[in-house]
Amino acid sequence: MDPADSFSSEFNGEMRWMVSLLDRIAQSRDLRTMAVGLNAVDAIIRHNPQLSQFAKDTKLDDTITAWREQVKAGQSETVTSSQKIITVVGEDVILPCYLDPATDAVSKILEWGRPDLDPRFVHVWFEGQDHLVNQNPSYKGRTSLSTEKLKQGDLSLKLSRVKHSDNGRYRCFFPSESKESTIELLVGSLSLPTVAEVNINRSAVALQCKSAGWYPEPELLWMDSDGNSHSAGPTETLRGPDDLYTVSSRVTVEKRHRNTVNCIVQQRDINRSRETQMHVSEKKRQTKDEAEEKEKEQLLAENKKSEELQQKEEELKDLEELVNILTEQENELKKLKNELKQQRDVVD
Repeated sequence: MDPADSFSSEFNGEMRWMVSLLDRIAQSRDLRTMAVGLNAVDAIIRHNPQLSQFAKDTKLDDTITAWREQVKAGQSETVTSSQKIITVVGEDVILPCYLDPATDAVSKILEWGRPDLDPRFVHVWFEGQDHLVNQNPSYKGRTSLSTEKLKQGDLSLKLSRVKHSDNGRYRCFFPSESKESTIELLVGSLSLPTVAEVNINRSAVALQCKSAGWYPEPELLWMDSDGNSHSAGPTETLRGPDDLYTVSSRVTVEKRHRNTVNCIVQQRDINRSRETQMHVSEKKRQTKDEAEEKEKEQLLAENKKSEELQQKEEELKDLEELVNILTEQENELKKLKNELKQQRDVVD
């Protein structure tokens, strides 16, 4: 009985694929073709522990190991380049990788990976289509390759909605030409600092600046409106469980007319900074004469208000008296009207 029959139908496709690749490797004498096939077999076995056990039981792993040694011994030196890409959380980024000279890579195999992860595969392209069965879960739905660009030898990977966990070194591997490129991705984050007065006296004020949610670790600076740095206390730096940094610092400045202080938080690696401006002005102190004058003004205002109120009360009394007079006259008219009516009744 064929050992493959003992596996469920879920794994039959991968089994047939692996056997086909092994046949191709066995018939080939080209080291590049063998390297491509062995990398593909490695990806299949990593994805399916049952296939790994099958390889051991049938001694295929010994054959695979021998082929690996053969490729390693005769393979030419790889061409390696390295560069650094900087971005911030939430943005989309392109990890560049190119063939030189440019050749059509659509029908080839391409592996984007991170050696520090398990599984290491970020995105795999296999002979004309994406092959993501063993993709690291943290990259699911966030990676893509362009078929049109692959035709031009552009192997660049688009990584969407980057996260802090995406920080690391990426490997673009093109096995058919034994070429690879290394890209270091630095994902930063930043936030606007807040400045508050924490202590005030007649001649100076103490200010505290604080900013949270930074990565990598930033530095905090105090500067005046002319760009001169203020002498401040040491910066307190805290790293949270999410690996984000919070920085804070205090500075004491004199109260002067139009005195402006800037709190600047910057991260040189990602070339980003944020700043908040604070205006510190000297409050004018009242003299004794000014205080007395102000008190007189308040007293005059109160007296004037009292006089106006008294005048309104007198006017109200006059109005009430007028209403009483009019009421009396109205009653007299009613009385006179009744008398006239009685006289008419008598005449009739």
